[in-house]
Amino acid sequence: NGTSTELDLTLYLRDFDLDQLNRRIEALKSLAKTVEALYPHGKVAVDAKHVYYNMALVAKNKPFAMDNLLAAGKELGMELKSELIRGGTDGARMANERNIPCPNIFTGGHNLHSRFEWAALPAMEDAARLILKIIEVGAR
Repeated sequence: NGTSTELDLTLYLRDFDLDQLNRRIEALKSLAKTVEALYPHGKVAVDAKHVYYNMALVAKNKPFAMDNLLAAGKELGMELKSELIRGGTDGARMANERNIPCPNIFTGGHNLHSRFEWAALPAMEDAARLILKIIEVGAR
């Protein structure tokens, strides 16, 4: 958003590594100082908030969640695969704010967050069966 005299820019920085993310923030702050030096009558403010978190640390310290998920999938004959994500999910918030491991599970959705988003009912049913099996495995 902006006018001829003011600009408001929002950037969402994500990284698998918190130290690397903090280095990116520091680089933006350094850039802001450089711009202010070039334009002495201007002001550049950098307001950094950690919004997206990496849930890997909680998952590593509490592996039972992934263990139960993979065991449940195996019992159901599902071929599950693990992919790294950088966060931005409710599970990432639960992991980092409440120290509760919460792996993402497929939902049957495709093209998420686009105008072409859709969900396949058979995959949604598989996700529901998997969740029930995770509960069963965890209760043992």
